[in-house]
Amino acid sequence: SLNMSVWNQLDIPLLPLAVQKEIVAEIEGYQKVIDGARAVVDHYRPHIPIRPEWPIIKLGTICSFKNGLNFDKKSSGYTVKIIGVKNFQSHLYAPMNDLDKVNLASPLSDDYLVKGGDILFVRSNGNPDLVGRSIIVPPPSEPTTFSGFTIRGRIHDKRALPIFFAHLFKSRDFAEMMKTVGQGANIRNLSQGLLAELKISLPPLAEQRAIVAEIEAERELVDANRDLIARMEKKIQAVLARVWGEKPA
Repeated sequence: SLNMSVWNQLDIPLLPLAVQKEIVAEIEGYQKVIDGARAVVDHYRPHIPIRPEWPIIKLGTICSFKNGLNFDKKSSGYTVKIIGVKNFQSHLYAPMNDLDKVNLASPLSDDYLVKGGDILFVRSNGNPDLVGRSIIVPPPSEPTTFSGFTIRGRIHDKRALPIFFAHLFKSRDFAEMMKTVGQGANIRNLSQGLLAELKISLPPLAEQRAIVAEIEAERELVDANRDLIARMEKKIQAVLARVWGEKPA
């Protein structure tokens, strides 16, 4: 947050000390709200308490996997959108309106096209912290594929709700599990085999839906904190504009 020493270093119109203190107090008040809201946004991760009565299954029991597309950048003729590692970030849903396009020599088979409910995992990356990150794909409006640095998971078991498992894969517990699969150390390359062997809980469908509803309610609150950050940042800009005698944007 701002303090008087920082404020005094700014090249601003000379104001009475009392006015400076009022302005600093106002800005610091907004900044404290921003800091608190940012802590919520940065640290929130869904938590799904695992009940002992839920059956434990291997992920491969309910989900099939496929590695993503490797393509020649010189190809042309057939254009599709592609979901790459850079699109994951902290998103729950793949940002379908913000994807790159690739040109291919021929149309893709259905196996290389994503469907709504598919879950993608980062397969390999120079940063091991990114390996195992996941996003769920909303229904695509045009042909969309996934990059060779990712693995597509497609849930085919009617006992499993894709959005529940999308949240599970975002949870703190799963993130810790992903850090130590394989040889017991941080992985740099995830494989279909490792994913298929992961042991997960399979709650009844009704409980899956209830957990999703609770997590979605929490996510709405987190999103509200994002909006609050933006509002407070605008208020700070308005105060600074007022000091310089500018009209608010």
